[in-house]
Amino acid sequence: MKKIVSILLVLMMLAAGSAMAEMSLGGWSVAESASLTEDMTALFNEATGKLMGVSYEPVAYLGSQVVAGTNHCFLAKATVVYPDALPSYKLVYIWQNPQGEVTVDAVRDFDFTDKDGLNSPRVLHAYSYPEVSEDQLPGRTYTALIDDYSEDGVVTMRLLRPVLFDGGDIEGLKAGDVLEYEGEAIFLQSVSEEDGVYLLNEDSDNLVLYETEDGDWEILQDEDNLWIDIGTAEAEFADNFTFEDGIDPASGEILDEATVMTDAEFMVEFSTEQENEGIGFASFNVKVTFDEDGRLLTVCRFYTPWQ
Repeated sequence: MKKIVSILLVLMMLAAGSAMAEMSLGGWSVAESASLTEDMTALFNEATGKLMGVSYEPVAYLGSQVVAGTNHCFLAKATVVYPDALPSYKLVYIWQNPQGEVTVDAVRDFDFTDKDGLNSPRVLHAYSYPEVSEDQLPGRTYTALIDDYSEDGVVTMRLLRPVLFDGGDIEGLKAGDVLEYEGEAIFLQSVSEEDGVYLLNEDSDNLVLYETEDGDWEILQDEDNLWIDIGTAEAEFADNFTFEDGIDPASGEILDEATVMTDAEFMVEFSTEQENEGIGFASFNVKVTFDEDGRLLTVCRFYTPWQ
């Protein structure tokens, strides 16, 4: 068994190619035993359970690599969640950060002709954002979910950034690749290109990947962005605060011209919609702008097809 594991580890390193080499701070260590412990099985299931479209069953634990955290490599049986799908065997690389959180970093086929990993599945990581701080509010605009306000005029909101991928990573996108963001992962069962955008998993997830003006790629699901929560902010109303409502609160339809309200009128509208379960301000349909002192300058609510 030790000999078999050693051979598999060599294959593993060939399959990893340049993607794993970039992470390498230490060498890989062959597992003393390929047998799966309860802890290793739990680690594997936690990481792969976030992948959609394919079921993974661990077969053997091959080895580990100490980096900023630990890389683990498993031999696994993979089966696409589809009637009569045939299983195949994969090398599944899992990164465990110093806090113990795990995520799938790569899934590789046994492809002896592809030692550079050009045809093997890839895991594409979205940009990560630091948690927003008070000094990042002045003069900036964010998409927000407005949760509440206090009687003394302090608004509590969660700030969001869209899920974005680097343009260089998107080149060569194909079925079998995995899109990862904030610990969530999307297995790409199908990829097609149409009018400069990628249509992903059309039969199930209905995802669209399109290029932004900055050259990054943004992802939509059912016409709605995927978002990353970057933290909670609290802010008082600025003296010249305005609420610009671009939709009809009763019907949700778009208005030809936005209704402009004061902070007092905004609070009345907010309370009324909470009581009557109206359209609300937590449907990814709000942008907030802060003045130079970090106070809430504008709230703009706009029409979205999913509200």
